[in-house]
Amino acid sequence: MKPFRAGVQAGAASIMCGYNKVNGEPACKSKELMQAAKKWSDAFFIVSDWGAIYPDAANGGAADYINAGVDVEMGAHDDANCISPDAPVTPYGGAGYCNKGDYMLADRMKAMLDSGAVTEARVDETVTRIIGALKTAGLLKPEVQAAFPKYTHLDYHSKWYGPLTQKDVRTQASRQVAQEVATKALVLLQNTGDVLPVSKDRKIAMYGCGAGEVHFHAESGSASGTAPHLPKEPCKANGETACAFPEDAMRAAGVDVEGHKFQDGMAGPHDASRLTVVC
Repeated sequence: MKPFRAGVQAGAASIMCGYNKVNGEPACKSKELMQAAKKWSDAFFIVSDWGAIYPDAANGGAADYINAGVDVEMGAHDDANCISPDAPVTPYGGAGYCNKGDYMLADRMKAMLDSGAVTEARVDETVTRIIGALKTAGLLKPEVQAAFPKYTHLDYHSKWYGPLTQKDVRTQASRQVAQEVATKALVLLQNTGDVLPVSKDRKIAMYGCGAGEVHFHAESGSASGTAPHLPKEPCKANGETACAFPEDAMRAAGVDVEGHKFQDGMAGPHDASRLTVVC
């Protein structure tokens, strides 16, 4: 629990319950586990992993998961051929993957409320937590909301077709955030010979850091990933567009770079006088 608590204390807006069992019951159904976590803060919510709300949630059984502490169900109702008039075929195939959940849909939630299996107070808690999480993440700021396209029904139906998925996030602000995250997440074990920071007059040999070598798997709703939208004109001046590959970024920064394929360095560096970087 300590890593999760540390994450929440650092500002995490949500945590996920997984597939494993805790004391003989599914983690997402463990009231002891999730209620202990919820004591840390009211500004985060708990979401189930994909399909971690098990079939025993059918016929109203979802109430046990909800009352245990699950706020949001990550549904497992997937259909790659999901096509409808408002969710047509896309370049990637069916617009579908109607990943809309199974057990916590609006009609089923209403039935559980009407029966008393879930209370309005419990629903209010989830709403409060989600609003708190949005605030924690800075997503309630008008200027942030204004930068995003309007949510449409297509976003509900498709992880590829809706405008939210198609939004270009390569803005100057988003790249600054990405750089900040990368910098803070970096753990430097040694800096032998004061290699870092790298000066522009340092000659570098990079292996596996260019186009065709660095492989992207940008998350877009599943662990399989989909190819990201790369800028048609990367590395434009003044940060107008981002550099897609590390090798390009180093060149754009004015560094003398000698690029190689990853496999070309298997026997060792080609030029011992250059600083070797392997991606």
